[in-house]
Amino acid sequence: MTTTACTAGACTGTCDAGYADCDNNKQSNGCETNLNGDPANCNACGAACSTNHMTTTACTAGACTGTCDAGYADCDNNKQSNGCETNLNGDPANCSACGTVCSTNHMTTTACTAGACTGTCNAGFADCNNNKQLDGCEIDTVVDHDNCGGCGNICGPTQTCVNSHCTG
Repeated sequence: MTTTACTAGACTGTCDAGYADCDNNKQSNGCETNLNGDPANCNACGAACSTNHMTTTACTAGACTGTCDAGYADCDNNKQSNGCETNLNGDPANCSACGTVCSTNHMTTTACTAGACTGTCNAGFADCNNNKQLDGCEIDTVVDHDNCGGCGNICGPTQTCVNSHCTG
């Protein structure tokens, strides 16, 4: 304690920087809580660090820190209130990493499965480059000469792709 006093029969005083009297008992233990290192009282009395999907939880220099469980991340940078809130294996807005968004380009459904962007293409479209994260279902198989009716179905040099069939 920086200062100590006895006022009206009660111990009072000022705590050292980074410490607090969280149990309101300055007489027996003074300023017992290290606000810079106690995960149950991180930067303030009662301000506990979340354990949500956390392998380890700590308070470092008054901020909640720790390690996320496998497959989870702290995408909102708030380990105090919600820990590692993001499921990187199932969130299409954070698929395999924070901010990695699955494309919705010509997609009927968009999902993140086991950390990879997945989903169903709209009718007449296909994902020929196998990258639903970057560009979804990028090929219009109804009219694409090199992917007519499906990926890799190339029409002849004098043919065109009409309604998913090579003609001409």
